[in-house]
Amino acid sequence: MRGIIYISIILIICNSCTYNIIMFKAYDYDYMKMVKYELILPKNFKKSVVTGSHELEYNFLYSDSTVFFISNDKKNGSFANYERYRKYGSNINLVYVTQDTVFLEGVNKVGKFWREIKLKNVIIGYINADSSKKVAFDNSIKNISFR
Repeated sequence: MRGIIYISIILIICNSCTYNIIMFKAYDYDYMKMVKYELILPKNFKKSVVTGSHELEYNFLYSDSTVFFISNDKKNGSFANYERYRKYGSNINLVYVTQDTVFLEGVNKVGKFWREIKLKNVIIGYINADSSKKVAFDNSIKNISFR
């Protein structure tokens, strides 16, 4: 009986959490193995998957038009983030090809924040974030784990 009560309490606590654990798998061509990334995102999003010939991107769409993304397109960056071209120009993709780590960020025309980071074999970031979502997403990026 105690076990049932403990399980019920855990389920109630988990259902009331405001964050979800997200897993993303990408193939690391340098080491010829699959890498699993885990991060925690605020709840209440719709997940969208974008694929290309070898690319895979997850977009997490929020009702306020904020998008959090994670992609394995290490040559071009995120499909969702067009803001990087506005700030850095069309040649920004050359940076992705030549650098293992890239940090891009800015503010769009309406004052919303965006950030795109290349961490070796994964692109991670967000667009259209207000200041509170920016803090939450920056924490998600800072605490990403991989194995």
